[in-house]
Amino acid sequence: MSKKEEIFEAAAKTITEKGLKHLTLSRVAKEANMTKAGLLYHFSSKEELINEMNEYTISNFQNLLDHHQENLQSDKAVFVKSFVLATLDDLELQNTVQLCTSMLATMSFNEELLKP
Repeated sequence: MSKKEEIFEAAAKTITEKGLKHLTLSRVAKEANMTKAGLLYHFSSKEELINEMNEYTISNFQNLLDHHQENLQSDKAVFVKSFVLATLDDLELQNTVQLCTSMLATMSFNEELLKP
C-alpha cells in the first residue's frame, strides 16, 4: 500500500469514527502515524486530499468495472452485470467506505469537487 493510500484510509477512518467536523490534516496525519509536515508533502491542503481521495476511489471502481466488462464481453447486459460485480468487489475490498466518506467530505467542504 502506498503512503497516499494509507493517508486516504486514515482520512476515511477519521470521518467514520470522529465525524466530518474533525477532518483536519493534523488528525489525519496522526491517524496515518505521520507528522503533519509529512502529510503536507503529499497534500498541500484538505481540499487537495479530498479531491485526490475522490479521484482515487472513482478510478479504482472504474478499473473494476472495466475488468468485468472485458471478461463478460459476450454476455447480454454486459454493463449491468459488470456494474453489479464491480460493486460487490468494491464492497469486499472496502473501497466503498472510502468513496462514501470522501463524497461526504466533498459535499460539506466544497461541492465543486463533486464535478468529476
